[in-house]
Amino acid sequence: EEMYDTFVWITDTCLQDGKIRKVKAKIEDYDGTLLADTLNRYTPYTIGYQAFKSKKEALKCAEEQRMDSIEYFKKQLNELENLKFECDD
Repeated sequence: EEMYDTFVWITDTCLQDGKIRKVKAKIEDYDGTLLADTLNRYTPYTIGYQAFKSKKEALKCAEEQRMDSIEYFKKQLNELENLKFECDD
């Protein structure tokens, strides 16, 4: 098994435990896009999307995703609160 030297911070929604992990990865330039190819994962992560060079960047993205989720659910709840049921006579 090949070992990678570069560490990146990984955050993804499939973790479902609110944690950001530092994992070893091989960073590659693919047509101008930096990819973090991590061990034991089937797909690479684009730096700045799901993999980050620093913990600060990963935390910032995770917080933005959390706030977006809160806003989405608030909107859904508001629509439910305003829903009125009627019966046909």
